[in-house]
Amino acid sequence: MSTNADRVAPHLQEIKEELANCIQETYTDAWARSLYRKAVSKNLVQRVKAKLRLDDDRLVDIPRVPSTKAELRGALVNVLATIMRVSGVRGKNRSREVVDTHDTNFEHWEVKDYYSSPDISIRAVGNSFEIPRSTGSRGVDCSTGFSNVTSIFTVKLDTETNDWDARVAEAEVYEMGVHAREIFLQQPNRKIVRLLILTEMHVRLIQYDRAGAIYTPLICYHDDPDTFIRFVVGLSSHREEDIGLDTSFRWTTINGRKSLPAWVDLYDPKTKGLKSYQLLSPMPFFSRSDLCDRGTKMWRVVNPESDNGTLLVKDAWVKDGRTPEFAHLSKAVGIKGVQQLIDFEDYTGRKNGEVQSFRPYREPGRGAFFNKILQRIVTPLYGPSISLYKTEKVLLDALCDAISAHERLLDRGILHSDISAGNILLPAIESNAPEGLRGMLIDLDYAIRVQFDIFPMSNRIAGTRKTQSYIQLRGRRKEFKPAQDYLDDLESFFYVLAHIIFQKHDSGMRKNGLKKWIRDCGSPDDRISALAKKAFLSIELVPAQFPSFWSAECVDLVISFHKFIAGIVRSKETIVGKMDKPWDVKALRNLHEEKDEHYRCVLGLFEKVLSPLPTANAGLGRCFFGPTEVKEAPRPNPTLQPSRCFFSPSEVEADSERREVLASTTRHNI
Repeated sequence: MSTNADRVAPHLQEIKEELANCIQETYTDAWARSLYRKAVSKNLVQRVKAKLRLDDDRLVDIPRVPSTKAELRGALVNVLATIMRVSGVRGKNRSREVVDTHDTNFEHWEVKDYYSSPDISIRAVGNSFEIPRSTGSRGVDCSTGFSNVTSIFTVKLDTETNDWDARVAEAEVYEMGVHAREIFLQQPNRKIVRLLILTEMHVRLIQYDRAGAIYTPLICYHDDPDTFIRFVVGLSSHREEDIGLDTSFRWTTINGRKSLPAWVDLYDPKTKGLKSYQLLSPMPFFSRSDLCDRGTKMWRVVNPESDNGTLLVKDAWVKDGRTPEFAHLSKAVGIKGVQQLIDFEDYTGRKNGEVQSFRPYREPGRGAFFNKILQRIVTPLYGPSISLYKTEKVLLDALCDAISAHERLLDRGILHSDISAGNILLPAIESNAPEGLRGMLIDLDYAIRVQFDIFPMSNRIAGTRKTQSYIQLRGRRKEFKPAQDYLDDLESFFYVLAHIIFQKHDSGMRKNGLKKWIRDCGSPDDRISALAKKAFLSIELVPAQFPSFWSAECVDLVISFHKFIAGIVRSKETIVGKMDKPWDVKALRNLHEEKDEHYRCVLGLFEKVLSPLPTANAGLGRCFFGPTEVKEAPRPNPTLQPSRCFFSPSEVEADSERREVLASTTRHNI
C-alpha cells in the first residue's frame, strides 16, 4: 500500500508554534485519577477487572518485555477490546469498537495529499460521527478516519518515553497534536480531544482544548488498573458529552454519514426551553483549523418559526474576562451597516461550557492557562467578502458603507479593532442593497469599548496581520504603545483597499514588487509587516503604478487615501516617538478631537467618485493629507531615488529604522 504515514507531518512546526507556552503539565496524578469517576462507576470497574487477567498486580496479557511494537500493539488491542466489551459497546444507533489502525490511512483535510496511521483507534457509530468523507486519494481507508473515532492511542516502548525530561512529553504533545487538530476539524462539534500514549507499563493522557494542551504524568496501569479502565471506558463512552462533544447538534444519519435534516439547539432563557435552528448543510461552511485560539465555526441555518431568511450560527471560544461578541452586538442593534444580533447563548458557568471545567485547578507557574468560554451567536447571513466584488462600483460602495458603519459604531462607544477584507461583506443580493447596507461590517470578536481617556496606552494588539496598522505593529511589546484607536482602523481600511487594487494586474505588471509587498504585509514577523507598511506609506503613488483595470477616478481616490493615511501615521509617530518612554497624551487626544473631520475627509474621497453630483467634490482638497495641522511630508531628495523615499540622507543615516524602511522600499521596488 502506498503510504506517507511515516513522513513528518507538514504542519507539525505550526502546531509547535501554536502550542508554545500553552502546554500545562500536571505535577501529580490526582487529576488523572479523578477523570471519569462519575461516568464510570466503581461497580463497572470491578466487573471489568474480573474479566482481565490480573496476577501479582499485573495485566498478564501485556508482555513484560515486548520484542517489537507490533507484539505490544496486538496485546493492547486485546486488553482494550475486553474492557470495552464488558462496559457495553453497543446501544440504539450507536457502537464503539477498538481497531488496530497502524496500517490504515486516515486522510487529513487540512493538508492535501497527506494522511497518517494512528496505532489504535476507537471507532464509533452515533450522532456526531460519520464514515470518512474521502476526497478519493489512493490508499485512503473509507471505513475509519478522524471523522468517526472517539479517541486515538499511540503505542510506544517504555524506553522511548519518560517523565524526567519534560522535552519528551512535550514532543508527544506536539506529535499527537497532529491527530487532535484533524479530529477538531472533522468533528466540528468537538469541545475537547483526549488521546493516550500507551507502553508495556504506562499510560499518559493528553488533552487538547481551545486554551492549549495538558498532559498527565506516566501512570503505571499495572499498579493502578482502575484509572486505566476509567480512561478507556470514558474515552469510548456512549454519552457524547463524556467524550467532549457538543450535544446541542443533532444530525440525521444516512448510509453512515451526517445528513439533513439536522438541527442546533439554543437555550431560551425566556421559555427555559430549547429553540431549534435547522442546519442547511451537515458541516460548517467556515471552520478555523487552529488547535487553540477561538476555534470559530460558522453554520448556515434557518429558523422554521420565523421569516428571517438564511441565518448564521457562529461558535467561538472567548478568553475569560473579555467582553463577549454578543455584548457588543447588543449595543450595535439598529446601526446601519453593522452585523445585527438575532439570538445568542452564553455558556459562562455552564457544564462543559468553559475550558476550566475540563481541567484541574490552575496551578501557578509553568503551564498556567487562560480560561476560555464558549459563546454562540445567531445573526443574518450576509454575502461574500468584499474581495469577491464584481465591479469597481460594488467594491467602493461596500468600503464606503463599511467606513460609515465603523463611525456609527464608534459613536456608540465601540471600536471594531479587526478591520480586514474578511470582515467586510457584500450584501446577499447586491442589486437590491440600499445605501448604507452595501458593505456590512461583521465580526466584533475583538471589539473594545472606546476608553482612550482612561487607558491611552495598552499592550493589547488585535486584528488581522495583513491589515494591522503600522504603529500597532511597531509598538508590539513596547512599554508605551498607544492603545488602538479609530485611526488604526482607518489605516486598516486603506490596506484592505490597497491590497485589492494591486492584486489586479496587467500582463507582466507585478514586476514592480507589489506582490511581495502584499505578502510581507501578512508576515507573521511583526517587524517585516511593519516595515512593509511604512515603506509603502513613504512612497509617492502615481497613476502609472496602477493596473489599467481601475478607472482614473478610483486611482485618484487611492492616491488621496494613501496621502491621508501617510499624514496620519506621521502625526502619530511624531507624538509617540519610539514608544520607549512616556509621550504627550494630550497631543494624541487633540488629534482625536479631529475625529469627525477625519471621517468626513475619508468618506468625502469615496463620495467624490461615487456621487454623480458635482458638489460632492467641494472642500475635499485640503483633507487629502489628513487634518489641517498635519504638515506635508518633505519632497524626495534626488540622491535617494525620486518617488521612493521621504527621508533626507542625514535622516536615514541617523535612524536605523528609517534605513530599514528605505531598504524595504527598494526591496519591494515600489
